Amino acid sequence: MKRDITIIKDLLCYLENSDTVFTEILLENYSPFPNYPDEVVSYHLELLFEASYVVGHFVVENDAHIMDWGEIKLTWQGHEFLSLLKDKEILNKITSLSKDGLTTMSFSALKDVAKKLIESKAEKLLGLSK
Repeated sequence: MKRDITIIKDLLCYLENSDTVFTEILLENYSPFPNYPDEVVSYHLELLFEASYVVGHFVVENDAHIMDWGEIKLTWQGHEFLSLLKDKEILNKITSLSKDGLTTMSFSALKDVAKKLIESKAEKLLGLSK
């Protein structure tokens, strides 16, 4: 399965907009992401967990490929990564870097490129560019 940066952004935004520090995502009962198959949401949550952008635990393994999540929250790194993804201009530039989008770009490289683009944008806005 390919990594989809749009789903990742949607998951991080959902957690950031939660009214509580820890959030449950129960895919089997009611998925807060009706536009995506449960298996895809679960896979991307696992990626975010592996990248240390969220912390938490699985609640129930209700299928071989779909996990319910309980008590998950964004980490500092997750908040930082989301702040990079929120700039539509930056995200569009990054997405256009490769023919098949971000699937060939590592999270680390994505963050580095996004940071440089944001720094460049900030320098222009502040009149600091050469």
